[in-house]
Amino acid sequence: SDGRPVDGLGFAVSLKTIQSVLESLKSGFMKPVPTPTLTPVPPPTATPTPIPQQTYGRPTWYISSVGATVSGLKFFEGGYFEPARESRQYLRFFDGSTTRYIRYQLELDYQYRWADSQHFDIELVYYLNGAYFSSATGAHKLMGNHSSMYITHGWGSSSPGSAFKTGSYVVELYSDGVLIANGEFDVY
Repeated sequence: SDGRPVDGLGFAVSLKTIQSVLESLKSGFMKPVPTPTLTPVPPPTATPTPIPQQTYGRPTWYISSVGATVSGLKFFEGGYFEPARESRQYLRFFDGSTTRYIRYQLELDYQYRWADSQHFDIELVYYLNGAYFSSATGAHKLMGNHSSMYITHGWGSSSPGSAFKTGSYVVELYSDGVLIANGEFDVY
């Protein structure tokens, strides 16, 4: 631009471009090339983040508020004070004449925690023969210095046979309104 000569300056042109104008170069006549018209490009549309939808009857098997995966669900029978883990009988059928409390045992896996722990609630909802029967909510706490644990809770009555009627039960467990697990048992 300031008029000084420059040595070694070169331009690269693609072979495709050369081939398209080669005949014109040989003849010594070049057709004028129109200035390309730019097509306006709309700005990209932001991709919406999908909102998780809960499908009825399909548990997530995950408790997002504490980052725990539900790895197992079992039911057992007991009185007001639940039996020790080693003496529990995990049955599918329960005798309606003696049944008092039916409890769930929920097994959780989560990232190792030190002494800190988090509280969370689980609501259990019972359905008897397809119709709503009862519900209860239990407060729980993740154990510190662990990466897995089990929790239990249940519902019943101190009077044998008064809490559960004969029939097929479906139990749904919710945390923060999201279905995290479900199971079933029968009282005969």
